[in-house]
Amino acid sequence: MQLPVESLRRATLGLGIGTLVVGTVPWIAPRPFARAFGLSTGESTVTDLLIRSVSARDAISGIGILSATIHGGRVAPWILARALSDGTDTLAVGIAWKSGARSSGLAALGGIALAATILDVALYLAHKQLARRPLPG
Repeated sequence: MQLPVESLRRATLGLGIGTLVVGTVPWIAPRPFARAFGLSTGESTVTDLLIRSVSARDAISGIGILSATIHGGRVAPWILARALSDGTDTLAVGIAWKSGARSSGLAALGGIALAATILDVALYLAHKQLARRPLPG
């Protein structure tokens, strides 16, 4: 089943905006973000650095997705990068869980990463399918 082009565009803009927001908020406030998901922070600037590093990656992905969508560029590579990033986040949470770091906050973070990965892959496939459509006329 193919999404109508305008629905795909709106969904992609939503992904870009959401990714930008999800990247910007923890970058600005890494410790409240960590506490919200039950991650230990202490007063560690290393924890801040790690959260900001992942957050910057997300914000940059969001900007890339938005820019490619708005300006008619190739958005599929940006979404594929987003899917791979979210997929590795999901895997990292799974490894932490398997290693004994079990909390409801970590489970929520893993669930969000998994849901994002599924959405990313669905949008990536929709864009690839759209690119293969024959031109009208």
